[in-house]
Amino acid sequence: MRVFALHLPDHGRARRMRLCVAAALALNGSLATADSAGPGADASPAPAEPVRIAGMRLSGSAVAPESELGPLSPLEVVPEGGAAAVPDDAPKSEWLIAPIPGYTPVFGATLAVGVAKLYRPHGYEKEPRAWTTGGGAFLAENDSWGVGVGHKMGLGLDTWRLTGGALYGDLIYKFYGIGNDAGDADQFVELSHRAPAVMVSALRKVGSRWYLGANFAAADSDIRLADRFVPPGFELPPELDSPDAAFSPLLVSFTPRVQYDSRDSEYYPADGILFEAKVGVCSESIGSDFDFRAYEIAYNQYFSWSSDDAFALRLFGRYAEGDVPFFAMSSLGQGSDLRGYTPGRYRDNALLTMQGEYRRRIARRWYAVAFGGLGAVGPTVRDIGQALPAGGVGVRFVLAEENHVALRFDAAWGKDDNAIYLSVGEAF
Repeated sequence: MRVFALHLPDHGRARRMRLCVAAALALNGSLATADSAGPGADASPAPAEPVRIAGMRLSGSAVAPESELGPLSPLEVVPEGGAAAVPDDAPKSEWLIAPIPGYTPVFGATLAVGVAKLYRPHGYEKEPRAWTTGGGAFLAENDSWGVGVGHKMGLGLDTWRLTGGALYGDLIYKFYGIGNDAGDADQFVELSHRAPAVMVSALRKVGSRWYLGANFAAADSDIRLADRFVPPGFELPPELDSPDAAFSPLLVSFTPRVQYDSRDSEYYPADGILFEAKVGVCSESIGSDFDFRAYEIAYNQYFSWSSDDAFALRLFGRYAEGDVPFFAMSSLGQGSDLRGYTPGRYRDNALLTMQGEYRRRIARRWYAVAFGGLGAVGPTVRDIGQALPAGGVGVRFVLAEENHVALRFDAAWGKDDNAIYLSVGEAF
């Protein structure tokens, strides 16, 4: 669930109150879910989902897909999922503290300063998943910036997975239009998107590897043109009908989720499956200015032949229907789906991607990777457009050996597009 909330004009006091009420309801709703389910419970966040702190992705909802802001995270410290059993010698704590240079196709060069602790507090040493608490800030080459904090934890021997986070971002990104023709034209305008945000998530184990739960999010965005220049014949977003227009929607979303997780590791899986299906609902009945739904399904599977090799497969689909604002549409390049394309260049209601990645250890803390895949967007799943290829190579340096958290550098190429990525954590 992705949430944005923002800078408010003259009528901002009423909106601010609505946002605070929505955030309080979200927090209260998630905690109430945990309490009502009884002892031995747990909860968690978004798409195999990281809460990416310095780069500011609070995953999980229909509110705004990664399509809009792309791989936002110079620092990704809170992935979702994890192993179901913990050995007696499991690491008790580990720190990640670093200024991390990065690069994304959305923001260009970035510098993130982040700190995160992976730990098992006293009384919870046997939890399979380490708790993670962190915070950070980032500044980008295109004058985007953001700050954020996040926390995730497991309770009841991974019966409950709980996640929460808050951030503020002042972001600038490109809007190319809607549909395959707009992406092929490669014309764009730059948008400014200011966004404070909150998100909470809870998952409860209902079988040996199955979890049920929901995300809650509230968002009050302020979006306008960062530069009033509009290319001749370019079609602006429907919500911005002139260069001077501003768009300030309030979105509140509720996202039921089901997840299956048999991975052998949370941060570097080499065996097992992570499957998730969810439906993000934005509705006027819960305070949203827009009524729409976003359906997502993701399937990751991991294989290994030795301690030095691993192969990861990912299939992903998303479809948004109803009164969908442009920034909540599906987009190629969102998250890791698909590296090699500028996020938002190919945008429509439906998105399908498939990709694979081979990972090979080449030294104690160094890995080499090669990846490739296909993706497509369209107005509906039946009318999905051309298949767009992508591929690339990369290297990993393991920053935290106990939990295998790595610095990631990828270079990727797509159809008439390319991208470089430098961040923390595996792509999927």
